[in-house]
Amino acid sequence: MTNDGRTYSSLNETNYAKWCMFTEANLTHKGLWEYANGDEPIPMARPTNLRKVHQTEGFASCLALRRHFWGMTKKPNQIIANWIADVRSIAFRLEEAAVNVDDEDIILVLTMGLPASDQSFICSLDATDASHLTLSYVIDRLLNEETRQ
Repeated sequence: MTNDGRTYSSLNETNYAKWCMFTEANLTHKGLWEYANGDEPIPMARPTNLRKVHQTEGFASCLALRRHFWGMTKKPNQIIANWIADVRSIAFRLEEAAVNVDDEDIILVLTMGLPASDQSFICSLDATDASHLTLSYVIDRLLNEETRQ
């Protein structure tokens, strides 16, 4: 699908969570989300059926998704924005499967998945005052660090 020059895949059997996120962003950008987010009553069967077809359910599936989340690593030539998007996408899928994922979990996966060459950067984050160490702060620092290199 096209979103003013941005593209994302059509819904298929493997991308429900990403598709939901991009579709919501696209509709919000176009000022249409308020019409699609459920303010108008719709039969409950439709979203429930779609979710059952495309979303992970069950204890074993949630465990597998959690293992994937905690084992994520940044690919050698992956830009940091894509790394952040990949981690947030899996976090979103976990939340959609009713698994609690807080900002600290996302921060840990983002930093634990960095290569060993980023160890000094991680140490500088560890030295940051806890009141400043938010997900937004860590993402800003990651993006700035990539620009600096």
